[in-house]
Amino acid sequence: MLRKFSISLIIISAVSAIYADSIGSSWYTFLKPITTVLIIGSALLFKNNSPKKYANLIVVGLIFCLIGDVLLLEETSFIWGLGAFVIGHFLFSEAFRSFKGITLYYKELGILSGVGVAVFSLLFADLGEFMAPALLYIGVIVYMGWMGLCFHKSKVFSKSKWIPLAVSLFMFSDILISLEKFKWPSLVLGAPILITYWISIYLIGDSITRNDNDTNPEEVID
Repeated sequence: MLRKFSISLIIISAVSAIYADSIGSSWYTFLKPITTVLIIGSALLFKNNSPKKYANLIVVGLIFCLIGDVLLLEETSFIWGLGAFVIGHFLFSEAFRSFKGITLYYKELGILSGVGVAVFSLLFADLGEFMAPALLYIGVIVYMGWMGLCFHKSKVFSKSKWIPLAVSLFMFSDILISLEKFKWPSLVLGAPILITYWISIYLIGDSITRNDNDTNPEEVID
């Protein structure tokens, strides 16, 4: 019952934020971070016996996503918001990589790298001073996506089943942001950006919330 109530609050906050953004209401600056806070709160409230290192990295990564959310509310803080998300992506990657027995699948790396190269090529002429930050960001999110896929395919943690979807949605959300900001500013992509982003971080946070009978916390690399 409490979990359903928590999910309901997240959905209400998310829908309200999307609506506020669509009509240009100042409430958006409040509701956007609040939705992320509720997602983090849900992960902490229902956190169970997930390995400590994994859980800590996930929670801190979510906090950096929240920082990024706040910074991206101001156009002048865009580069700092980008930096916060780079740290968040890296922390998620380290969480996925923290399990003993994880296998690296290079075919998946090749596919994701191809996507990254395609996006960078599409944006190249429009990036200007953001050329280097964009390249770094694309590299980090491709790495996070790869680690998420390797994490799940290695079958080291039964709660990883939604991680491939989560990292895919995160990549998709970031691609939409880059297209809206650099390539086609006239596009209005707020709703799909926010929906895919919040589903992604909810699924990542949810991976630390329920009992896992397949993995012992001691199986995680120190």
